[in-house]
Amino acid sequence: MSIELKNVSMKFKDTTAVHDVNLKIEEGQLVSLLGPSGCGKSTTLFMLAGLYEPTDGSILFNSKDVTRLEPEKRNIGMVLRTGLLSAK
Repeated sequence: MSIELKNVSMKFKDTTAVHDVNLKIEEGQLVSLLGPSGCGKSTTLFMLAGLYEPTDGSILFNSKDVTRLEPEKRNIGMVLRTGLLSAK
């Protein structure tokens, strides 16, 4: 599957979590999102999974716009860090 983000932004009230991201990942490519805490890595993944809807821009899978497609219809998922799933 190819994945493309076109001018994707995400704002939460007065905070911009992701600003104008443009990225194209071809089928078979391996990509890592790296950066300090709070730079928008998880927000970007949540948008790809359909858990957040970007405030601007488009998300395409295999050239099909899935920006407003429900998470269960995207054929993509994500795994959270183990620490978030552990009971104390």
